[in-house]
Amino acid sequence: MNKEFITLSVIIIALFIAGLNYTSLLHTHMLNLLNGTKTLYLESVEAVEMTIDKHFNQAQMIENLQAQNVQYQQDRLFLESIATEYSELLAANESRMSFRTHVILGRAVSYAKFGERSKVWLEIPDYNPEKMYGLVVEGKSAGIVVERLGKPLALLNSDLKTSYAVYIGEAEVPGIARGKKSDEMVVEFIPTWMKIKVGDEVFTSGLDKLFYKGIAVGRVISVAQKQGYQVANITPYANTERLGYLFVIEQLD
Repeated sequence: MNKEFITLSVIIIALFIAGLNYTSLLHTHMLNLLNGTKTLYLESVEAVEMTIDKHFNQAQMIENLQAQNVQYQQDRLFLESIATEYSELLAANESRMSFRTHVILGRAVSYAKFGERSKVWLEIPDYNPEKMYGLVVEGKSAGIVVERLGKPLALLNSDLKTSYAVYIGEAEVPGIARGKKSDEMVVEFIPTWMKIKVGDEVFTSGLDKLFYKGIAVGRVISVAQKQGYQVANITPYANTERLGYLFVIEQLD
């Protein structure tokens, strides 16, 4: 009885294998079934991996944000202590000070023209087309904001029409920074009798009412003489390749 069962099983298996080899319809059906099973398995594994990865990324992000929050609280306390001492100093000298800077969170929307990366349309809350603004990315000066068709248009550091007032070095040598359509900027109208050198830091002066004083712009890489004044080529610090949210500086009247 057992021998007959074994023999019958062998015959069925042989017929099944032969069917797989010689019957294309059955073969295709089995391959589709196997491939479908593999696909389902791989998708399930990928889903699990993505879930695990997302969980750990969120955990890391939460940890980073918690650390940043602690640092921000420390900085806030430090700044509050300075503000208190400064207020007391002003009161002791019967002086008053008013803040004229308004910092606005804006968002880059799109390039103004295809292939031209120096002009970007922005979204700015309560935009006033009668004003010009300074543009800041990650704490560095990135350009200016002007009006075009009633909307805010960012002229980045690489745009030829970008210009704003700066200081160079510890001596605060004045000049006007403008774009060069390259990875560099140029600072012009630097007085010839004032010394500047390669490596000097460049920062906003605030004299043009676009920025407040002290925002980092770049570093001097070369100095030349030009018709009664000095010219400095600088490497700007701001990375304007990937713009998302950014800060717009409004100097209040």
